[in-house]
Amino acid sequence: MRTRQTTLLLLVLLPLLAAVAAAGGVRRSLAGEWRAIDVGSAHTRELGAFAVGEHNREAKPLLIYKGVVSGEVYLPDPTRLRLVVQAAFNGYIRKYEAEVWEQIPWRLVSFKPIP
Repeated sequence: MRTRQTTLLLLVLLPLLAAVAAAGGVRRSLAGEWRAIDVGSAHTRELGAFAVGEHNREAKPLLIYKGVVSGEVYLPDPTRLRLVVQAAFNGYIRKYEAEVWEQIPWRLVSFKPIP
């Protein structure tokens, strides 16, 4: 009799525990994570050019945009992007990390050289 009650209790509790574990997994992904984006898309290239242009508007030296090397979008908020762009100055090409908020209007949040 005792074994039967324990088995029934387990049958009731296991699906409940699985649901709780699954809900915990959803909560973790809602905390936010960076995911890779397609750097070959016209939109991503446009964002990279925007980042270099905004940097040039705010600071010296003037850089020449060369392209996007890699990029990530922050989920669950797809308006935050982190791009690695290439830009030239005096014939030398360097990589820079730019964070862009793709809200209206777009906004350059940070732009720094990558050592």
